Amino acid sequence: MSINMDDEIARLAGLEILTPDQIMTESLKLVGFDLKRQQRASIITNIARFKAFFGASPADAANNWEDLQTTDIKDALMHKKEKDLFYLLMAFHFLFCYPTKYKAEGIFKVSVRTIYKWAWFFIGKLAALSGSKITWPEEWDTDAEGVPEFLLTVDGVHCRSFEPVHPTLPKNKKAFSHKFHQSDYANEVTLSIWENHVVYINGPLLAGKSDLEIFREGLKKEILKGKKVVANQGVSD
Repeated sequence: MSINMDDEIARLAGLEILTPDQIMTESLKLVGFDLKRQQRASIITNIARFKAFFGASPADAANNWEDLQTTDIKDALMHKKEKDLFYLLMAFHFLFCYPTKYKAEGIFKVSVRTIYKWAWFFIGKLAALSGSKITWPEEWDTDAEGVPEFLLTVDGVHCRSFEPVHPTLPKNKKAFSHKFHQSDYANEVTLSIWENHVVYINGPLLAGKSDLEIFREGLKKEILKGKKVVANQGVSD
């Protein structure tokens, strides 16, 4: 595939790269920590403040901001008119804290309609990035020399939800979570042992299915014979 260099230069010229420190400074001002308060605190405290409101670290947020401008995934690419750090941070906060509409209005000083519009817009963009972020190493599908015996660690994560309506019964037992004792969705999250990287996610699935059932029906089929997984008793097989 040929690359039009004029288009590529124009795209790169329009990039707005921000450092983790720049992201953190602007974000903390947004949620009530003015510059003087930030300067009186340690870097560890300011990072903790950032995570309390936005979930991710400032470095992760800076990487996402850059990725949304440089990705080759059409649905994830952020165009010039859509480029607004304020709205991206609003999406981070919405995902991590899930505030009521009035709390969100109080923090961001914009209408509920604006909050929902742009929070869900950027959530869609971030979700579209998953295709380039959650990747299974190609060498794990081979018997190539140097591929370790132990590859990954896996665990089931339950996310609370409204109970899906059963067509005939008053309760939907297939959605019942033994972890939270209520309706949930289960997600099987898999990390590489050798690097800080999510390699596989299976879900969401109704939480009535055990971690072992989910493992047998999904991840186990992806692992070559002879390779091993680190897991708790819920996934021992």
